[in-house]
Amino acid sequence: MRLPEYVASYLLANDVSARTAADYRWIATYFDRDTHLPLDEFTAAKINAYLVALKERGWLPPSLRGMRTKLLVLWRAAYRDGYTDNPADGDRVRKIKVPRPNPIGLTPEDMRSLIAYCERELRHHLISVRVPTGDYLAALFAFLWDTGMRVGDAVAMEFEDIETGTVTWLQSKTGVWHQAVLSAQTRDRIERIRLPVRAVIWPRPARNKTALFRLIKRAFLGAGLKGTSKYIRRGVATDVYLSGRDPAQALGHVPGSRVAYRHYVSAEAQLEPVSPTPL
Repeated sequence: MRLPEYVASYLLANDVSARTAADYRWIATYFDRDTHLPLDEFTAAKINAYLVALKERGWLPPSLRGMRTKLLVLWRAAYRDGYTDNPADGDRVRKIKVPRPNPIGLTPEDMRSLIAYCERELRHHLISVRVPTGDYLAALFAFLWDTGMRVGDAVAMEFEDIETGTVTWLQSKTGVWHQAVLSAQTRDRIERIRLPVRAVIWPRPARNKTALFRLIKRAFLGAGLKGTSKYIRRGVATDVYLSGRDPAQALGHVPGSRVAYRHYVSAEAQLEPVSPTPL
């Protein structure tokens, strides 16, 4: 049996998110196209040779580690299910060292500049919602800052979800419930785009999932800022950390989670220079 065929069986037996399922299918297809290797011929040496080949093609460490991890998961499952007699030996598959990232996010000053630019410059109306583009984006950016929410969850929010000023939602990526409080200014900005009457605050055309991201990119560039909406979430984590609170809780992670510190809080914020006695 080849890996793509096994992945179809694996996904029937394992409840994973749509995103994870897509990753497994892509990795299986990519690997099989390159190697034509049946499951019963999997060995650590062959997996290592493949990872080295990917590195020579220019694959970056995070992508290499993702490939390694998922190949091992599938290999172990295939051995458990009897599709190969070779047990997956993770100790013999080469480890991938990934440099610690330095997450770059927006500061409160950046956010004020971004929102001011939207409200001042982007005055044309959106065709789908018939509200000024700048007001639409300013409300969204302020909402993302207050909640630390991912854009994918934000565009599912309805006006009734924010009526009390406290937002409670199930995070689509993690399946964990989270809660945040909106500032009065953010609620005012959302109120400005309430008309025309609709349920969803930030609706997107069903056939054009990238239109919103193009608008966001345009706003960032216009305000003289680098990055994407992810920079807002990172900025939230760093700002909360600098205030002495737990960024993991602000992002909906397990309290004290190192993932929040590693991937969302800037390295500069976590460093505290200590100098020896002056000479």
